[in-house]
Amino acid sequence: MRQNESDISPTLDLLDERACAYQQCLVFLRQAYPNGAVMTYDHTQARGAEHVLLAKFVIGVGESEPLWLTYQECSEETTADNIPGGLRSKVKLLDGTSFQASWYPLHFGRESLLWEGAALLHIHSDAPRKFWLKFGAGNIAFMHFSPNQSMAGAKIDCEQGSAELSGNTVLIRHEERPLVTAVKGSFSDVRIASLEGDFGRYGTYAVASGTGTDLYAVVGFSEKEERAAELAGCDPVKEEERVIRYYDDLLAQWRIHTPDAALNEAFGHALLNVEYAWLRPYGWIESIQ
Repeated sequence: MRQNESDISPTLDLLDERACAYQQCLVFLRQAYPNGAVMTYDHTQARGAEHVLLAKFVIGVGESEPLWLTYQECSEETTADNIPGGLRSKVKLLDGTSFQASWYPLHFGRESLLWEGAALLHIHSDAPRKFWLKFGAGNIAFMHFSPNQSMAGAKIDCEQGSAELSGNTVLIRHEERPLVTAVKGSFSDVRIASLEGDFGRYGTYAVASGTGTDLYAVVGFSEKEERAAELAGCDPVKEEERVIRYYDDLLAQWRIHTPDAALNEAFGHALLNVEYAWLRPYGWIESIQ
């Protein structure tokens, strides 16, 4: 079994988080286990090195109760990869079972120039199984140290955040930001849970579950609740296909062929990073991490 994650000192050298972006929406994924997060840029205080953590996601497995999959529950074979337009965690558990968790920033917000966006989580298993998701608001995240404390562990840091059900959609808010984050998925059950302690109207998060080979969750955010819910209600299969098609076309148009395979691959990654760092109407920003 791995050492405790708490025994690993955060450093600039570990680089255990991967990132991807489209316009105002950023997704982050842990390398060592499949914790994910949806973030955005800070337009309230105009922070440059930090991001607004809209929602942190922890994946679990189990029939009656979830086993939350963090550092010690995943084997050292667990990893994450950059894929065109997204991120993919290849999870292997200590008992040898495996599945994939893919994150994509969806293609909304670039034309409207509004502070809004959407992201998709797609969990896939070759054999049907019951998956769980725990998710809720986070705080301001400085993403340059790993293991990153804003994304670590199974706890949702929602002491200043709330989650509530509106039909089959979860609405997430934070005391210090004007955005509403909506989450809707192919869940068979979803409920609201609370942190231990008294946080007034805050301290709540969502726990959802679903059984099958594929579980989807769409995250939408906006300054307007109705728009956030509309974004979260998009068709996840169609939007995933739209993202994949967009980047397939992009990489087909721009490529190099040299005797050096590593150089050819590096050109593709550089092209993707330029695409992720395009923030209309400002142009290319420094980078997403």
